[in-house]
Amino acid sequence: MITAYKSDGGVNFKIKVVGIGGAGGNIVQRIYLSGLKCETIILNTDAQALSKQRATHVIPIGKSITQGGGAGADPDLGRKAAEESLYEIHSKTQNADLLIIVAGLGNGTGTGASPVVARYAREKNILTIGVFTLPFNFEGKKDISLRAISEMEKYLNTTVVIDNNMISEVVSMDSSVKEAYGLVDTVVKNCVESIINVVQEFSDVNVDFNDLKATISRGGLGYFAKGVAERQEDVKNAINDVLFNPLLSGVSINDVKGALVNIRTNGDLKMSSFDEIMDQIRKHMPEKAALKYGLQKEGDSSVKSYAEIYFIGTTGKKTSDSIVDRITSKQRNLANLDLPPGVRKNKK
Repeated sequence: MITAYKSDGGVNFKIKVVGIGGAGGNIVQRIYLSGLKCETIILNTDAQALSKQRATHVIPIGKSITQGGGAGADPDLGRKAAEESLYEIHSKTQNADLLIIVAGLGNGTGTGASPVVARYAREKNILTIGVFTLPFNFEGKKDISLRAISEMEKYLNTTVVIDNNMISEVVSMDSSVKEAYGLVDTVVKNCVESIINVVQEFSDVNVDFNDLKATISRGGLGYFAKGVAERQEDVKNAINDVLFNPLLSGVSINDVKGALVNIRTNGDLKMSSFDEIMDQIRKHMPEKAALKYGLQKEGDSSVKSYAEIYFIGTTGKKTSDSIVDRITSKQRNLANLDLPPGVRKNKK
């Protein structure tokens, strides 16, 4: 199956997104339902949960171990389930040019099975990104999730970490729980959408899969962001959404060592807006960081907005003790920051 296509001379690239466990499956189902042009795969031990989910492929794992039940918050059981089902995993993930692993860490299936899938991808030389959510502090499982990330970093090219504890910092306390959780799903979807747009879309000023591969291969923690300006006067807020993504843990745009910026437009983008976007992004990145951009200056019929800004950056930094400290302290430090308008407007 061709899962992502770029019409720049007949070269096809396959992108596959794998959701592992309950949280990962829920997020990947949203990606599937959104219509993004990628192949989606959900892996879970819980047959009942799988029966309610939709994706290109929905695969039960560890049938003989869990008998169709969950992993009981036991990562070791999740690992054994994935190892038992390696053939099924292999059959659906093979031949991918890029594999994106999505999981919530802290419980059984996502925490235990994700390293197995990541290790398999490394053995097959598949470019792989891991996008993981950390548990709430009240769950008492952050140490388990951070250990899982440290293990997977041996296999992943780039790791994106999203902290559930930051949700209350970026939404109104009057928001519904569904809306708040949906924000995390949106951040993950934006990561996937950023990648697909680079690979799939052919722009007047072009970036392609090789540019993406060069950026992702720098490794370490990733910084992915999206900003949308519906009108010209919304450009500053869109830039702020790119520059400040508080749900991403242990990393900011200031840490990025290399990045791709892809701008899609309905054709009305002014040169003044383009200069402002690129100047502000460049200003907040390290001076010597590599930066490449793509631009659809003639517009695209599928783009309704004045500008859509997609940012893909990597830091080269692993989750060392200093990074872990930043992750665990970010929530209390955020209270001292001057939030940009794109975030501040959501707070009460």
